Amino acid sequence: MANEKEKKPIYKKWWFIVLSIILLFPILIFEIAFIIVVPTALIPESVLGLIVYYFIRKANRKKKRKEQIRKKESFFLKQGYRRVYDNLYINEENQKINILDKEYGFSQIIECELIENNKIVNSSYGNTMGKVKNNGGINRGIYTFSTQTTYCNEIYVNITVEDFNNPNIKLDVKDEGNLRIGGKKYKEALKNADNIVSLLKVIISKNNEKYIENGTITKIEHRYITEETPQNQIKKLSELYKDGILTEYEYSVKKQELLDKIK
Repeated sequence: MANEKEKKPIYKKWWFIVLSIILLFPILIFEIAFIIVVPTALIPESVLGLIVYYFIRKANRKKKRKEQIRKKESFFLKQGYRRVYDNLYINEENQKINILDKEYGFSQIIECELIENNKIVNSSYGNTMGKVKNNGGINRGIYTFSTQTTYCNEIYVNITVEDFNNPNIKLDVKDEGNLRIGGKKYKEALKNADNIVSLLKVIISKNNEKYIENGTITKIEHRYITEETPQNQIKKLSELYKDGILTEYEYSVKKQELLDKIK
């Protein structure tokens, strides 16, 4: 029910905190006494503590990131957007797309490309083995073997938009660290990137039908602009411009696109 109080996580309840203190207190006393008796144990204890601290901090960062994504998704949902990926939201009704917290019209998306950069890591391992001779000596031999592993250190979608200040957008789809090629996280990142590229290509294909700043497409404009050769299309554009269907800006942009094709 909406009127019911939201349940607090178990780690925020007072009895859980008290119980944790009661259970951890004897362990803390034992640790202090052990270090006093064996001072050298402080080194491995410190290393272990740093390792535990690292993983706790990593888990907290991951939890915080998920909470930020949830809040952002809720905000954009109220604005009529739906989430495609982190930092990528789309509003089909208003033909708008939000990339890295910046809003663009569908007609501003020009190109997109999936970029993947890999690196090869060579590892060598050695082992010394000995065999006792008849004279009591040892005949030693060193055996080595090498492995080669390919890691992906970058997976991102490169997006070109109609923005003179920032025409190129790099949308990263990979978590921190290198991903082993063929691994689960690598496949997930590649799948997310493919979905983003596919969606953007749908938008771009519609833009190729008609380059109008507000994103609207009519049947007559589609017929005149997409049919026949570039030369004929330029003539059709001129007619549309004279009839007032196209603005001067729209006419000049599309005409230049067609002239580039002729070259």
